[in-house]
Amino acid sequence: MMNILFVTPNEVLPLNGGIERITYTLSRALREYYGYTTYFRCLEEDCSEVALEKYISEKAIDIVVAQGANKRISQLMPMLRQIINHAERKIVLLFVFHSNPGVELATMDYPALFYRLTHGIDVKANMQQLVWQVCMPIMRNSMMKHLKQKYLLPYKCADKIVLLSSQFISEYRAISGGEEDMFTAIPNMLSFAEGTKPAENKAKTVLLVSRMEERQKRIKLALMIWNKTIHNGWRLKIVGAGEDFEYYKILAKRWNVKDVSFEGRQNPLPYYQESSIFMMTSAFEGWGLTLTEAQQCGCVPIVFDTYASLPDIVEDGRNGFVVPEGDMNQYVVRLTQLMNDESLRKEMAENAMIDCRRYTPKKVAEQWHQLFNELLNQK
Repeated sequence: MMNILFVTPNEVLPLNGGIERITYTLSRALREYYGYTTYFRCLEEDCSEVALEKYISEKAIDIVVAQGANKRISQLMPMLRQIINHAERKIVLLFVFHSNPGVELATMDYPALFYRLTHGIDVKANMQQLVWQVCMPIMRNSMMKHLKQKYLLPYKCADKIVLLSSQFISEYRAISGGEEDMFTAIPNMLSFAEGTKPAENKAKTVLLVSRMEERQKRIKLALMIWNKTIHNGWRLKIVGAGEDFEYYKILAKRWNVKDVSFEGRQNPLPYYQESSIFMMTSAFEGWGLTLTEAQQCGCVPIVFDTYASLPDIVEDGRNGFVVPEGDMNQYVVRLTQLMNDESLRKEMAENAMIDCRRYTPKKVAEQWHQLFNELLNQK
């Protein structure tokens, strides 16, 4: 059976967020359902050409999956292409883009950026972000050319570009150009094992599970929304860690936000199982893994309409609420509606648990298996 190498930004562990957790669950499903042997190589390890060539040869790798949305992963693509071209066996190279195409154009909240700089949090990266934001309006054309080259690099090297939703294909092509048949879409699978159930008696808890990072996740908005909501015995629990964690705690204290707790980095499953409502305030997402995680556990999501793959997950009014981007008052209305209407909440939770089954590990692994075979047969 085939051997697969996943190249990832960070070490693949089940409790890591984003790409690493996605890679872990995908690897497990491919092993279970199709007998694949899977290997991992992260950027913290030796990723020189000599080391990767030796590793790919020794492990008899058939498929290399570069888990993208990280600049350094994109930059590895020409090297991986060269290694594969020189290999004695047929090897397929895939590039998976795990974010919203054009995500680089999203801006950072200036107060959060100022907090990072004054507290010494990754000063170099945040200075670069500041320069990018200042220059973007006046140098947009040249920056778009730079962005096009960044997106073209994996396109030129990969045998296929995999996006998380068919909705993203036109967005990626609008930046990079390229032929439509070079792209395909495969969603992320459910994180938790089939049979995972919610608690029998859900708590009056609103949950937010996220990396604590303002540019994308906008937890600041969640705190503002929660501060506008009458709680009536409900509590907001925020699970996650990241560079803006302390900043959010300061804001909550400064704004006198009541009934909120910052739980830090935790196994999110027990929180999903006990909680009734899930908040997402992201500016962009590739998939929104926490949405399907919440749905799987009967935790009804409310989310701003900010990214193209969202309709693949949330059907407004059926298995969650989708709020127009920036409409905080409408967000408060929907949150209050769910908090006060138990029968509606239970109905939407049941719908969410049913609808998310289209992304079971078995169904998503089958899509990957078909893609692998199709590409290898073309070699």
